Amino acid sequence: MKIVFITQSGKVFATLNDSKISRDFYSLLPLKIELKDYAGAEKYAKLARPLDIRDEPSTDGKKGDISYFAPWGNFVIYYKITPFMKVLSA
Repeated sequence: MKIVFITQSGKVFATLNDSKISRDFYSLLPLKIELKDYAGAEKYAKLARPLDIRDEPSTDGKKGDISYFAPWGNFVIYYKITPFMKVLSA
């Protein structure tokens, strides 16, 4: 699943992995969200509803991962290593 982020600086293209949680996120698109910074390691935004995380493994994030932090219901883009999120990107 290909997605595009449109920012004031331009467009960023990404590919979501083929998982249940990614398909659930994709069903919310298009979205208009304001990303905030957290801990100098991630950009995040609260989603309108929780994503379905049943049977999805938790994993440590890597720089560039598009993820979901289930405890807070946040869409996340990691730009530094941060543990314990659901990875959406391939």
